[in-house]
Parts: sequence; C-alpha cells; structure tokens
Amino acid sequence: MAKNIKDKLVVIALAGSLGNSGCLTYTTMPLNFVPVFTVPIGGVVNEQAKNKEFVDYSKLTWQEAIDQVQTPEQAQEYLDQHFSTDYDEVGWHSKGESFKYNHSKAKGNCLDYATVAAALLSDNGYSPILLAMSDSNTAHAVYLYRTKEG
Repeated sequence: MAKNIKDKLVVIALAGSLGNSGCLTYTTMPLNFVPVFTVPIGGVVNEQAKNKEFVDYSKLTWQEAIDQVQTPEQAQEYLDQHFSTDYDEVGWHSKGESFKYNHSKAKGNCLDYATVAAALLSDNGYSPILLAMSDSNTAHAVYLYRTKEG
C-alpha cells in the first residue's frame, strides 16, 4: 500500500474526458458535499482487479449494463472500456441523451459521461447528482456520489 500522501491520488468524482469539452453550465455545491476518497497509485496492484473477468459491455443491452454495474469502480470501468469522447459533440448546452442512446452510441461528451455514471448507479442506492462547472473558456460536468467514507 502507498505509505504517504504523495503516493495517493485524490479523486472527487467519476469523470469523462476534460479535454475541450465545451460544456456551458455552472452549479455550485458546498465543499462538505463533495465526496473525497484516496486511491493508491504507482505500482500498487489491486488483487480484485487481477482476478476479475473482462465484461464486454458492447454485447449487453442497456438494461443488462445497468444490472451488471453495481459500484462506482464498475461504473468507471464501464466508462473506460465502453465509452469514448465524441469530439463531434463538443459542448452540452444544446441537448442531453438518455442512457439507452448513450450505451448504443458508446461515446459522448462530459455531460454524457456524468449522465451514464448516474444511470448505471442510481439503481444501487447512489443519488443521481451531477456537478457542472464553466468559465468563459471551458466547461465540464462530473457525476458525484457519496460513500460510507464520505
């Protein structure tokens, strides 16, 4: 395990690609509302991850994907393996798609990433809370969730 703080990464949310997302909405959340947890990085191998079977989400229906994903870690795995950034859809001020649509398309912008995470976890006791931020040059949306640790 990592022994000091510089060997840990602070993670506040499941997030898609920040790169030039072009999202245009800002919502303020109190600091004590943002869940924070630490994840070891650099050379630490998770034993559960080593023994885990690969899930091909592209072969699942959207309903099966929602049933398959039970934890925030599995939602991040879904996003990493099945979802990619849609560079033709930069900016999310004009529309938002359903999980069913996003699952079949398998790509989207940051709002789609956040919406997908919320849809995957909302049946597992996680509230569908999205945080959207913007300034004059860029914007981004993420999905927030609370654990026993915060």
